[in-house]
Amino acid sequence: MSSVTGAIIGQQLLWPFVPFYFLMATFLAGVGSTAFLISYFAERLGFKRGFTLKIMDLLSGPIVGISMIFLLWDLGLEEWPRSFYVTRAVYLFTSPNVTSVIAWGSWLIAIFIPAALVFASFDFSEALPWIPWGKLGWLRNLTRTVGVITAFGVAAYKGALLASIPTRPFLNNPLTPLLLIIFEFSAGLALGQLTGVFSVSRNVRKETQEEGRLLSAFRYITTILIVVEINVLFFYLLGSAYFSATVTAQAAQLLVVGEVSWLFWIVLVGSGLSLPLSIYLKTGSLRSNNINGDGRALKLTTIAGILLLIGVLVFTYLVIRAALLEPLPGVMVPVPEGWN
Repeated sequence: MSSVTGAIIGQQLLWPFVPFYFLMATFLAGVGSTAFLISYFAERLGFKRGFTLKIMDLLSGPIVGISMIFLLWDLGLEEWPRSFYVTRAVYLFTSPNVTSVIAWGSWLIAIFIPAALVFASFDFSEALPWIPWGKLGWLRNLTRTVGVITAFGVAAYKGALLASIPTRPFLNNPLTPLLLIIFEFSAGLALGQLTGVFSVSRNVRKETQEEGRLLSAFRYITTILIVVEINVLFFYLLGSAYFSATVTAQAAQLLVVGEVSWLFWIVLVGSGLSLPLSIYLKTGSLRSNNINGDGRALKLTTIAGILLLIGVLVFTYLVIRAALLEPLPGVMVPVPEGWN
């Protein structure tokens, strides 16, 4: 049986989501959607659509697709062919309740995946002439537009979902969506940096000058985002600890001085934020316009990107873990007559 039990509170489909499947679903959805958005914004800012941006777009669809698998697995689809668990997945996409945040997110993901995959395929239409839509410019523009719109929704979905649960005051906070989406963009930039390092170090398609300039821009923006994250996280925990209900204060204390404090201080604050920030500052992310030819900086950027991804994953886990001091109330999703 799934570790996560679907529940209906009123007409709202909710989870008492205890980690792994839900954690991976939300983490991967954030990474993939923000990678697609970052690629779009980089191109709009005048960066050449080279190897890095193409690969970011190419990876975004499959990464979000894997998140959808985790989401359905979280609902109990691994119990196939038991009709009750299949019913929960079917209900997710067929529920007439337009106020269901989970249904919104699921449909956004379901629309984003094909849009991102079709858009990315245009970059390889010359190498893959059998693609029937390779020369349809209007389809390329349409899938890019749909991809960007749904990517925004997917990126914001996790924060909106968590902040919408009234029984979780630690999450029911206006800073929750802001903090989560900032961390998600950090993860998308980390993926872009890892792709950029590969492109520059391997001299892919002889585009190292432009790719190096893009990689330096990613490092610069990430440096700023980390500083913003540290400050927003500080005020988030400060407000939770001293200006909120008792259960919210207990959740903040769990992170700072409780049983998961080592994850918070060592893995998140230490290696997930402070160390990457130190690497970027040490290797001149605020000065250099191009990282080409600096092998040491490229290696350190790879380390920083991996640490950032781990930090974002741990941050997501810690926020959910701190909010789950008590089980989420609710009842099992009823099985429609004839489905059992």
